[in-house]
Amino acid sequence: MKIARLVSNSRCSDILIKDGVIEAIGSGLAHSAPANAECLDASGLIAIPGLINAHIHSPGNLLRGALDGLPLEIFMLYEVPPLAEEGNEDLTYLRTTLGAIEMLKIGITSVIDDVYFVPRATAPAIDAVMSAYRDSGMRATVSLDQQTEVEYEKVPFLRDLLPLEVKSRMDNAPRQSPSELMELYDHLIETWHGAAQGRLRAAMSCSAPQRVSLPYLKWLGDTSRTHNLPMICHVLESRTQRVLGDTKWGKSLVRYLSDHGVLSDRLQAIHAIWIDDQNIALLPDR
Repeated sequence: MKIARLVSNSRCSDILIKDGVIEAIGSGLAHSAPANAECLDASGLIAIPGLINAHIHSPGNLLRGALDGLPLEIFMLYEVPPLAEEGNEDLTYLRTTLGAIEMLKIGITSVIDDVYFVPRATAPAIDAVMSAYRDSGMRATVSLDQQTEVEYEKVPFLRDLLPLEVKSRMDNAPRQSPSELMELYDHLIETWHGAAQGRLRAAMSCSAPQRVSLPYLKWLGDTSRTHNLPMICHVLESRTQRVLGDTKWGKSLVRYLSDHGVLSDRLQAIHAIWIDDQNIALLPDR
């Protein structure tokens, strides 16, 4: 049991903590606490609820300073975590733990982590991430930010501009099928959703609508609805994405999501800055 005593010029207040849970807040609690209770002097400090980090990618914890500033679509071609080969679950655990420690040190106790795996997601890698958050004591909601589409389909005009040899290399690059990712989501939800006394939760992620096939996008939206899970979606982060929606589907990516039933109050539209007045009206309506 711990007593945290906050002292100001005008009053003194105690916070009684037992087994990691706040039991009471008020004055004079130290007098009624057990004799072996630990008293923490918090004079001159202020107690606030834990902060929330609403969006991170923990695989980037070891990437800081490793890349030059580049336009998003080019940057993502280089965004490969160090030592990212499959089977390195110990590094995945440590990388996630490092981020958790940094967040806890500055008062962040809850996080939404949109985790990408290079080149493939696996059940052991998912378990490594979730185990790190379990052991940290944080609240963590975790999604699988895996893409199913070939690279040249994500950027306007790229299919027509690239040499055949480059397109062939992109075609042969490792990608996971929707069926593989569905099985991994089943593992995430069945194994970890609600674990650690409810601190750990699952979320869905399409990364971005142009990065996954339409059937898989719809499945993610349906699963989000069925299990009442958040869904992470980067949408209209760049001018390039605005052009892609207009040229590929004749509509903005926000409208694309809406037309296919994915835009809802469960969806988190991440970095949505290249939106127009119609999108601004559509987002709060959904």
